[in-house]
Amino acid sequence: GPLEVPVNSRLGLQFRASDNDSVAGPKIGESTKILLRVVEESELRTDLLRREKEQRQVLSEMIKKQDLLLTDTAALAAECREIKALDPSQRERLVGLQKRQKLMGSNLKPIVLRLKGVLQEIINNRLEEEDGILKARLKGRVITPLVGLQQGAIPSAAVGLDAARRIAGLEQRNAAFAVVEEAQRNAIEIMREVIVHMVRNEGYQQAVNLLYEIQHAQERMRVMTKKAKEEAL
Repeated sequence: GPLEVPVNSRLGLQFRASDNDSVAGPKIGESTKILLRVVEESELRTDLLRREKEQRQVLSEMIKKQDLLLTDTAALAAECREIKALDPSQRERLVGLQKRQKLMGSNLKPIVLRLKGVLQEIINNRLEEEDGILKARLKGRVITPLVGLQQGAIPSAAVGLDAARRIAGLEQRNAAFAVVEEAQRNAIEIMREVIVHMVRNEGYQQAVNLLYEIQHAQERMRVMTKKAKEEAL
């Protein structure tokens, strides 16, 4: 049940465990000290909103980079469309494109982890019911598509670029380029859809935060009115 700990209270927690060594022990281990501060729900929601906005901005930059990567890939594919054998410069450019594509996947991983952290805090602090709108949308419309992107379209595009570099046949290489471009377009589409849902999440969260501000303003007005009445009496 609720501990009724006052807001802005600061707590320090440290965990200690001992083993069952009956010969040389028992040995005792201690965790690092964990510092906590108790906050109001409105402050926590505001912080979660800020963190989600930060990840949306990072994802928006990733879309620009993926779009540029698609443009560069399409340009190289057009250049090599009628060439039977790639020259060293073209192979080197393919290696560069592959590295950039793999880096996209690496950069997406921390975004997913941070958004999962936001979702876990919503659950741990019971900000919503089990079927809450914010939690369901964040998990189903944001995190799940990004995980699928991290495991699907982005690595598929990187593998396709490597295949295009290794394939000797002209038709097979052109087919590999086509697969890569399709995967890259799919990645951009998914990220743009995720951005839309993140903006909706932020709008919902901002509305909730505004309600809390109104409640606080009403409570302050009630206290001031009560005090004025007492002074008048």
